[in-house]
Amino acid sequence: MRRLYRDAVAWRSASGPWRAAILLVAIAPACSLLADPVEQGADDPLSGGADVVVPGGSEPVEPSTRGSGRVQLAARHVVGEGRALLADTGGGRIVVATTSRLLTVEGDTVVEIPSGLAGDVRSVELTPDGSAVVVAGVGGGVEVWRVGDEPALVAGFSDVTRESSGGTRAAVAVGGDLQLVDTASGAIDAFSIGEGRDIIALDVSSGGSAVAAVVGEGESLSVLRAGPSAEFVDTPLGLDPAVRIDTVAVAESSDRLVVAHGRLDDPFAGQLSIWDGDTAAEPQVVDLPAAGSASRWAVTGDGTVWWLDDTVLRSIDPAGVAVEVPVEIEGESRAVVPGPGSRVALVSDSGDVQVVESTSTVGRSTLADADPLFVSGLGDRLAIVDLDGTVHDLDVATGVAVRIDRFVAAPVTSVGTSATGELAVAATDGTVTVTSVADPFAGRSLLHPEGRVTAVEFSPDGGSLVTGVAQRRTGTSFDDTVSVYGQERSDRVFSVWGEAESNPLCTFFDSIVRYTNDGSRIIATSHDFTASVLDAATGDLIHQFPAEGGTILDVAVSEDDAQLITSADGGRVAIWDLDTFELVGEFAAPPGGLWSIALLPGGATMIGSDLSGRLVEVDTTSGAVLRTFASSTARASRLSLSTDGRFLASGAESGIVRVWDVASGELAAEATGHVGAVPAVSFSSDSTSLVTGSVDGTVVVWDLVG
Repeated sequence: MRRLYRDAVAWRSASGPWRAAILLVAIAPACSLLADPVEQGADDPLSGGADVVVPGGSEPVEPSTRGSGRVQLAARHVVGEGRALLADTGGGRIVVATTSRLLTVEGDTVVEIPSGLAGDVRSVELTPDGSAVVVAGVGGGVEVWRVGDEPALVAGFSDVTRESSGGTRAAVAVGGDLQLVDTASGAIDAFSIGEGRDIIALDVSSGGSAVAAVVGEGESLSVLRAGPSAEFVDTPLGLDPAVRIDTVAVAESSDRLVVAHGRLDDPFAGQLSIWDGDTAAEPQVVDLPAAGSASRWAVTGDGTVWWLDDTVLRSIDPAGVAVEVPVEIEGESRAVVPGPGSRVALVSDSGDVQVVESTSTVGRSTLADADPLFVSGLGDRLAIVDLDGTVHDLDVATGVAVRIDRFVAAPVTSVGTSATGELAVAATDGTVTVTSVADPFAGRSLLHPEGRVTAVEFSPDGGSLVTGVAQRRTGTSFDDTVSVYGQERSDRVFSVWGEAESNPLCTFFDSIVRYTNDGSRIIATSHDFTASVLDAATGDLIHQFPAEGGTILDVAVSEDDAQLITSADGGRVAIWDLDTFELVGEFAAPPGGLWSIALLPGGATMIGSDLSGRLVEVDTTSGAVLRTFASSTARASRLSLSTDGRFLASGAESGIVRVWDVASGELAAEATGHVGAVPAVSFSSDSTSLVTGSVDGTVVVWDLVG
């Protein structure tokens, strides 16, 4: 069984070898209050709406478009499978649920499962032999699939309240019935639990033994238990009817039953009640540190019950022998992951893994640069999904973790295109992928150990690439390293800054980097609220402008490289002479500032996006708002102006991509191609293509038609 705890961003699996998920508190996106904004009244940007579909692979898609008819957006390439959210292993196979797709991975073979729940998955469980997968959707749908070269749907259910799988069995609770599905044959056995009763917990062990916890109004807890082939037997337990039941587990290799529940005398504490064979007898009772700590206890394959008690891992085996093992791993949050025999693993939010067997620690490993969000697996393998959506396949025996490159799909923060047709994609995991607009499926990764990259830009001639890091180090300090790569896109030509000095006034920061139009200088922002001019060849500081009253949100350089415009969080738009470095003009922007700006040809006016997403054309001398663009009421991404000055593009939190006709201010095209927010857009140098990047980990190359 798995359960999704949305309030704590945690998943849980109560039984079966290595079947568990890690309970970790979500970490807020580093540095920026603007990183993952949510459109007012819109769905969660990672769940998308009913009309938002992300296609996979390299086939062209049919986007939903509307607008003035001036252009259409036709998706030529979709790069990435979507950001991984959940994974499980079994029989040498891994199943991965991404923001848009459901896939199995076996060696180099990747097969898509055409599930109707893809993109809306709450949990996935592979059977121990990897022959079938049980998929549960957020809306209550459950599907059972046989997997292989040609996946086949075995059974489907709606309005499911509980589900679990193990061995060749899947169990689902639908209304007043308990349905048992043979995942090999598709045969379904239904059992009625009785009128007025509800199934509140459900578990199927790796061998197919099943247990359901059932309650009715005014009655104490009962359990329906069955072996791999027997029908369910209804057995009452002696728990007080007022006790809150959290989860239930059945051990495969013993007659042990475990129920996790609350305490009557302390609503913030929990307990485990353990029965061995005779459920009429008094159970063993152990205290849990907190109520609902589903990921802090587990039953291993031999029936040993393990639970985490602060810095000690405790256990009771079927013979009643109690053991204490010190916790050796670092991290604020830890999860107990059950394995075969008496083996159990502890996994922390820092990526440390401690493997314990019987009475002692037998293995240690660490996932480098990973913040585990979800852990599951079978036997000696763990499938780990980190906060960036990367999948790691961990061999517990050796401690070696293989990063599955196909799902290296961290949230995209910035995209850039060059005059020579290259494409650069930056992501939150510090990766910048350099590829081409024409064929974006193979490229070179530039790893930034400093962390989150929020800005990429090619030099005007395409010879160099500049990147900007914005990685929070402490509550008030950020790494703001700026790096330049040469023609080969391999080693850095230079890197500057990155000292991560403290700035108590800095609450968010996204790096901005811009080449001047002659390519000789780079404008770069820092978390100390300054913008600087750097020599593009050496990185030497030419000039640093005075600090603004808040984070600099965006910069723009005039066509003749004579002026620099900066827009700051404090609401000031400043105009600087790039020869004398003197302030030559300033005006007040709308409240909160213009968080993205694009200078129109001639430099007399610019288009800005305010914090509400409204697009306005502003006089750069007076600051007067000259007009407001149509249909610009949702928070937008960074703006991109086509090189011919005809079109302006932005992305929205709902996954929509919009293109405006600059001359008329009318919406020229609108398309859906992502399920996550779209913070990054860039026109190609010839203005015939548009590249968009999303927090769902995908990149779409659109053709402008018409």
